[in-house]
Amino acid sequence: MLRRKKHIIIFIIIISILILLVTSGIVFLLIRKNPEKETFNNTAVVEFNQNFLEYEGNNISLENVKNMVNDVIQNNEDNSEHQIIVRILSQDINEETKDPVTLITILNNLEMYEYDFTLSLGYNEYGYISIITINQNIPEEDSEILDYNKQFIQYEGNNISATLVKSLLTAILENNNVNEERQILVEITDSSLSNQTIKTKKLAELQEMIFEKNRYKIEFEFDENGYVSKVSIKRIENTAQNNIAEYQNKIITGKDFKENLINNIILYNAENPEHTTNLYSQGLTSINDINDEDFFEITISYNEEGYPIRIEALKK
Repeated sequence: MLRRKKHIIIFIIIISILILLVTSGIVFLLIRKNPEKETFNNTAVVEFNQNFLEYEGNNISLENVKNMVNDVIQNNEDNSEHQIIVRILSQDINEETKDPVTLITILNNLEMYEYDFTLSLGYNEYGYISIITINQNIPEEDSEILDYNKQFIQYEGNNISATLVKSLLTAILENNNVNEERQILVEITDSSLSNQTIKTKKLAELQEMIFEKNRYKIEFEFDENGYVSKVSIKRIENTAQNNIAEYQNKIITGKDFKENLINNIILYNAENPEHTTNLYSQGLTSINDINDEDFFEITISYNEEGYPIRIEALKK
C-alpha cells in the first residue's frame, strides 16, 4: 500500500514538472515569435510623450502655452489613435476641449491677463499623455480687480459697433450710480460733434451722441491699483466703412447700387486690405445685370471685430 502511494506521488510530481516545462516552452516560443513587441510599445510611448513633456512645469509663458496648443492641434489632426484633450483654468474659465477653434479663441482671451501658467500632464492606462491642464496663475488678491474690470474691457477694440458702445456706456452708468469709490470717466471724440471731445462721468446724455452708422475705437486707462478709471471712445474716420454701414437693412435703387454702394465697397477694400468684404446677389453675374429701376434690400454681416465680411443684395 505504501509502495503504491509512493508511486502515485512520484507520478503527480512528474506530471507537474512536465506541465511546467510545456508552459515555459510556449511562453518562450511566444517571446521569440515577437521579441520586440514590449520594447516597441515602450519606445512608442516615450516618443509620443516626449513631444509634450518639455512644456510641463510652473511659470510657463503664454508663448510656450501657445506653442504647446499648436503641437496638440497638430497631433490631433495627424494621430486619431492618441488624441489629447486640453483643459484650461483661468478667471471664469473652466473648459475641456480638443476643438482647435475653441482652443485658439480661449488663448487669445487670456492675453488680457499678464500672468504665467502652470502646465500639468495626465496619462491614459497605456501611458500616453491624454490630457494637458493649463492653469493660469492669478494671485487671489488680483481676482477682485479682474472681476471688476472684465465688465468693461470686454468692449475694447479698434472697430466697435454703436450698439456695443451703448452697452458699454450703460455698464459704466450703472457702476457710477452705485460705486462712489470707483467712478469711471468717459471721453468721447467725434469730429462730427460741435464739441469734438467730451469728458464726463455723467453719462445719460452721451447715449444720444452715439450713432448707429458709425464705428468706434475703445481704449481703457487704469488707476494705480489696476482698476479701470477711464474709457476713451473715438469715432473711426473711415468714410467708406461708415457709408457702407448706412445701407444696413435698407432698400435701394439699382442706380444707387451701381453708383454708390459698389464704389464704397471698392474703396473700403482698398483702405482695409486685411479685412476685405464681399458682395453677394443671387442671379447677378455682372454689374451690367443691374437696372436703374431695380430695387435691392441690403443686409450686412460683421465679424467679431466689427468689420463687414459679407454684403448681401436681395433683389425685390
